[in-house]
Amino acid sequence: MAEFYLQTRSFFELEWKKNYSQAIQKVASCKTHCKMSEECNNKCDKPLQDLKIFIENKETLYVKKGVEYCKSECWEAKDLHACSERCVKDYGILIKDFKSTIEDYYGSLKFYNDI
Repeated sequence: MAEFYLQTRSFFELEWKKNYSQAIQKVASCKTHCKMSEECNNKCDKPLQDLKIFIENKETLYVKKGVEYCKSECWEAKDLHACSERCVKDYGILIKDFKSTIEDYYGSLKFYNDI
């Protein structure tokens, strides 16, 4: 679980800036060629929408990995209830941090969409 957490943080800290920057450049370039057409502008926003979907999928995968981790962690535990409670507590902290990170980076997406 910790390894997946670090991979996710690494994505946000390293890849996000590059992916987000590229998406903004594509959108800006596309919109300069649109003649105020709603359909054209909607097509231009596709790189940002794709990035949002990628992040949502990453979050879903994170949740699934956490559930798998808890199941495997507690499967052979002598005190299943105590293990489950501890696992949920530990995992809850990771999810809270993950969601906070997503909100920080989504904020930049929302900011761009509001321009």
